[in-house]
Amino acid sequence: MISFLAKVYPFILLAICILAVPLSARIKKSEEEQKNTVRLMRLPIFIGVGTGIFMAVVLMLIAFFDVGAGVYIAFAVFSLLPLFLISSFFTFHIEYDKDGFTHRNALGIKRRYRYTDVTGISGGHGDITIYANGHHIRIDALADRHNFIAFVKKQYRKNNQGNALPKKKPKTDIFNGNVHNPGEFIFVYALMYVFLIGMFIFVFVVSQPTKVEDLTYQTVSFDRYVIEKDEHSDDLCLYAGDIEYRMNSYENYLKNANHLLSLCNGKTVFEVGVTGDKTCYHIEMLATKDGVPYLTLEETNRIEKESMLGIILIFGVIFVIWTAVVVLSVIIGRNPRKYPKWLVHAFFKPSYINR
Repeated sequence: MISFLAKVYPFILLAICILAVPLSARIKKSEEEQKNTVRLMRLPIFIGVGTGIFMAVVLMLIAFFDVGAGVYIAFAVFSLLPLFLISSFFTFHIEYDKDGFTHRNALGIKRRYRYTDVTGISGGHGDITIYANGHHIRIDALADRHNFIAFVKKQYRKNNQGNALPKKKPKTDIFNGNVHNPGEFIFVYALMYVFLIGMFIFVFVVSQPTKVEDLTYQTVSFDRYVIEKDEHSDDLCLYAGDIEYRMNSYENYLKNANHLLSLCNGKTVFEVGVTGDKTCYHIEMLATKDGVPYLTLEETNRIEKESMLGIILIFGVIFVIWTAVVVLSVIIGRNPRKYPKWLVHAFFKPSYINR
């Protein structure tokens, strides 16, 4: 059973999303009246709010229908991404004057720098990094930073006999300075790996075998049945009065399905082990009252494990392919002039390559 906290979390997420829009508008309006400030544009807010509301609704539905803790945890983890996008707007801030600037990072830590502390700059089209007093001040591409960067360069020239602010290559640049804004690529690489690892964890959680103590045992007589067909599977719905007992892809589980269906006449008594609730029970074990088995719990777990192994294999193949893409892009990005243009452009837009 999903805990009370898990049921409350979607409403907290929804409230954060709803409040973020007017609060960000108020902050943006107040700072437009002030000069010499840098903050992110509101695009992360809109993306975060949109995805956050969607995730909140999904989590509410999962909690309402009690789909399972594994499914809930997987979606709850992914719901942290819109919260990160929303928080990035409120936490990032730069305020500058003629003597220096104060930077507040994503953790809310403030540091003051003088223009004489500035030693270099890197980036261009995407994120820009200013090097000052041994620290790296990363300024996102979505920040309204043009006036600030121009002023930093102006003050550097003023303090260094007219010399331009030196351009530096980041020491940790995986592309060796040949690709603009490597942070964007690293973020995409990492995001895909987080998704794949999250799916592996999700599949692992939901593929745990059903235990005997997880079942509810009932004695019933089925008076009718319905087979729901679609392009992927045939699902069997057995009815005892108005109560539904479901078995998805039943032909994979039942070796003698026709004989079972012939007994759905309201006269044969069955012992069933089910999960779920009375709105729709899911059959995990099925036998007649006199002990003739049609489906055992061991057989159910074996079949479901085999189906999950297929899903794991698919994600494993995607993981290998994605890793190959990442490795090739890094190899090509570190020395783009060594490879044909068509190959370089398959991984990077021409405007991202430093000439």
